[in-house]
Amino acid sequence: MKALELRTELKRLIEKEKDESLLAYALRFFKRADQEELWKAKLSSRADKAEADFAAGRTHTHGEVVAHFKAKRRK
Repeated sequence: MKALELRTELKRLIEKEKDESLLAYALRFFKRADQEELWKAKLSSRADKAEADFAAGRTHTHGEVVAHFKAKRRK
């Protein structure tokens, strides 16, 4: 089945469905799928930025990171 045929069939089945809990489950399923795509895009973007920082030499030593967070904790 092509995407258009799948959408048409899903719409037809949704219109016929009377079970509210099944419809609510389907809604949660599709909303979750959307959120997963957003998270994937966000995390990929962060990974790309981190790779660019690393390639450009924008890094810190372990000691610098530890000192940074210890200083933050004191505030």
